[in-house]
Amino acid sequence: MNDIVLSGLINLFALFGSRDGARDVVLLLDDSASMNLRGPSGRTRFEAAKEEARELVRHAPDETAFGLVAGGRILTSAPFTSKREVLSLIEAAEPGTGVFDAPARLADAAAILAGGPGAGFWMWVIAVFGGASAFV
Repeated sequence: MNDIVLSGLINLFALFGSRDGARDVVLLLDDSASMNLRGPSGRTRFEAAKEEARELVRHAPDETAFGLVAGGRILTSAPFTSKREVLSLIEAAEPGTGVFDAPARLADAAAILAGGPGAGFWMWVIAVFGGASAFV
């Protein structure tokens, strides 16, 4: 992951976390057909996006609850704190063959966040991984 992006995300965790460190994060993986394109390293954009998402999970505080949207599907109904399970879901995610419907995926993220432990406190971060770039 780009060091500047990772540093920014870690700072967001520190800045916007609650007093007990709890926060909810939904990871949106761009599942569009363009994510099947290969970069100079030989990896697909989707593989690069998955690696960036894994890095965010690995560096997040242990109290962070994660949700995941990938392949045009909600993969978690509410955020949960098992990093191992989130990493497993990221690993299993596959790119699609269509376009990335950003408004629909953001609505999916909001639905996940509404069911999480930070739902009433606005301790939310939505991280979008696509085109080999991360956006928060």
